[in-house]
Amino acid sequence: QVARDLDRHLAVLVFVAASLVYAAAIGAPFFWDDRVVLQQQLQFFPTVQSAFFPPKGVPAFTDNYYRPVIIASWKFDDAVTQVLFGSPATAADREASREIVFHTSNLLVHAASVVVVLWLALAWGASRSAAAVAAALFALHPLHAEPVVWMSGRSDLWMGLFALLALWFSTRAQPVAVAVCVLL
Repeated sequence: QVARDLDRHLAVLVFVAASLVYAAAIGAPFFWDDRVVLQQQLQFFPTVQSAFFPPKGVPAFTDNYYRPVIIASWKFDDAVTQVLFGSPATAADREASREIVFHTSNLLVHAASVVVVLWLALAWGASRSAAAVAAALFALHPLHAEPVVWMSGRSDLWMGLFALLALWFSTRAQPVAVAVCVLL
């Protein structure tokens, strides 16, 4: 029980540390491709479910670009924005509230991935300190800056999380969970 509690506390610690690394991104504006995706394309998907059946005629959206989980996550973020902020009076206020929610969402997916790196290292026999270092290196690696800060990089975050979860579930002999993660 003590070991399990230590592992939980360590998971919370690396989650919080990973979140703090990119906390400044929460108030950042949307960048480059984010504007195309979130301001032009997302409006063509009226519901979360519509992400799985993309309509024709979405600007700058090719027929071979199928990312239903990502589009559904953006629609989910829009719904969360509506719940938290209601209908802001101006377009600028609406965009600012979306930026907070969308960036927070990316940050949470990244922090969850960092926790899974910790779990994987522990499952593969690393000491707690070595696992924490591995998770910290993963959290701090500059390669993650773009996916965490750019909404158009969300595909990388989710793919990374599902790949890490598939590996972790494989250490626990959970083939169905591995298959689900691989499919997503």
